[in-house]
Amino acid sequence: DARVIERAAAILRDGGLVALPTETVYGLAARSDRPGALSRLLEVRQSPQEKNLTIHLGDVDQLVHHVTAVPVFAARLIHRFWPGPLTIVFDGPRGPGTPSVGIRIPAHPVCSEVLSRAGGPVVLPSANLSGRPPAQDADEVMKIFAGKIELVVDAGPSRIGTASTVVRIGRDRWEVLRSGAIPPSLLQDLDFRKVLFVCTGNTCRSPMAAALFRRRVAGRLGVGDEALADCGVHV
Repeated sequence: DARVIERAAAILRDGGLVALPTETVYGLAARSDRPGALSRLLEVRQSPQEKNLTIHLGDVDQLVHHVTAVPVFAARLIHRFWPGPLTIVFDGPRGPGTPSVGIRIPAHPVCSEVLSRAGGPVVLPSANLSGRPPAQDADEVMKIFAGKIELVVDAGPSRIGTASTVVRIGRDRWEVLRSGAIPPSLLQDLDFRKVLFVCTGNTCRSPMAAALFRRRVAGRLGVGDEALADCGVHV
């Protein structure tokens, strides 16, 4: 119902709290830039005030407003898994030790539409009391938060029922911070490097370059023989 979606977005713009469906579990949404909204959200969930919260976006085009650089591995994950049950934590613009930011783009049409209309950054932690299992349908949300939030958007039970996988990605490293809907093995499959040497005939220069690279450089870069190739362009 478009009226419900707009009502939810308006509540967020005004600094209120809204329960939204995602493909993983239900979440509690708040505009992170509205005075008092974050504190109230954490209080309602009985979470510590220093809890890290992930920004949820309606589409990938909004990523440029929150992240200054996207590492190659992160770009592969974005292409493969977004929208979807993957949260990516990006290092701060000055590298490790600087404030990082977690981003997720849910694969749920109702949630995506509300996020797109919210007009600013929205955090969406799971709809549960701290340390308890997250709600997977609107009835569960109502049992926990009735009278404590402005609106519950009911779009049926969550399709996956498991929280998103959380992965932190730096310039040359990555780690899984929380196991979830996407197995780490699927992330590992996208962590590869390929090196291709090209010359005209592929009879001397490119094979020689590949051999020198294999001997002197490949091990230091973590490039195995299966990721090393040479070819020619002569027809």
